[in-house]
Amino acid sequence: MRYQEFKNQVRRYPVVTASLLNSLGEDERVLRNQLSRWQKQGLILRLKKGMYLLNRDDRSLHPSPFFLANQMVFPSYISLESALAFYQMIPEVVYQVTSVTTGKPARYISAEGAFAFRHVKPELFFGFTALRDESGFDILIAEPEKALLDFFYFNLPQFSESDHRIFAESYRIAGEGILRPGLLEQYAARFSSKKLRRVAHLFSETHLAGGVHA
Repeated sequence: MRYQEFKNQVRRYPVVTASLLNSLGEDERVLRNQLSRWQKQGLILRLKKGMYLLNRDDRSLHPSPFFLANQMVFPSYISLESALAFYQMIPEVVYQVTSVTTGKPARYISAEGAFAFRHVKPELFFGFTALRDESGFDILIAEPEKALLDFFYFNLPQFSESDHRIFAESYRIAGEGILRPGLLEQYAARFSSKKLRRVAHLFSETHLAGGVHA
């Protein structure tokens, strides 16, 4: 198969997956060699094993890094620093897309950026919603409250149960006008960690208008 033919067949899809490749009717070994050659030529970009993108000039669709992360590992949703930055709860520019999954933890580096996946138990896989990215594709992303709790969960040793200054000084986390204190506490109660619940309570009391009663 020539690259032009391959491009014409796959360019209407946001990503080129293993199942899509199998549907092309080409000999698997031959196609694998072609993909390797096209990748070296910069015609296609490898996201991970069995998942590719056409180069930027040849794409007719331009999915966001958040959409790509959702596709790379299923089930997963965007969370932690990536979601906090999306909601403008932290001032830093975040270059790695971080997701939460019930699958194995993983990290992928590609021309489209770095993608990290953090593992949680199935009972903690909740608190996310569907939004549209700038290209109109559906993405799954943590609600602000769950993004913050996921961040606490994976960084819990860094937080104190009594010193609220870390929220503003070390991590510069803002939540006023974004977080719903009642929902934050409700979600925190679903975690088995007493320390996490106390840290969430402290944040709600000291950084949100109306505290835990809002």
